[in-house]
Amino acid sequence: MKKLIFMLMAVICFTACSNDDNDPQKPINPEQPKAVELNDTTLTFELNADTATVNIGSSEGWWIEEITTEEDTLKPTAEEKQLMAGGGAYEARCQWVSMKRNGSSIEVAVDDNVYKERTFKIVLATADSTATITGVQEEMITGWWDDIIGLSTKTVTLNGAGDPATVTTEGKHWWIT
Repeated sequence: MKKLIFMLMAVICFTACSNDDNDPQKPINPEQPKAVELNDTTLTFELNADTATVNIGSSEGWWIEEITTEEDTLKPTAEEKQLMAGGGAYEARCQWVSMKRNGSSIEVAVDDNVYKERTFKIVLATADSTATITGVQEEMITGWWDDIIGLSTKTVTLNGAGDPATVTTEGKHWWIT
């Protein structure tokens, strides 16, 4: 009798521990929509006008929530977000950065930078997540900042006799404007 009870408990234990998720008779719905996976991305641009493309992987289910620079923020309307979520195209410009949403990608373009380093953010969203494309554009080196070419001296005194004064540099790729 004890053996019978033990065997009955073992059978119950084995059947209770089966994995129902791997049931081969359970149909898989191929039309079930897959969630869009957004990833944070960082773009780095040199000082000249340039363009970069970020691939999202899906044309539907996501939209641009906002575009931000140091001085301005642009937010699409609810109608524009709904259009983008359905796969529609969208174009916007926020100061010196432009973007085009077309299909499953975003093309980001920056204007020439004639001053200091600048940054932007483009926030992407789905129904349940967000991600940020962060961009940095290098500064234009103009000589307004500290010694960027490694001068041997920063002051020169010329005498009235016309003798030359020599200043050497460590840096390359510079010119006098």
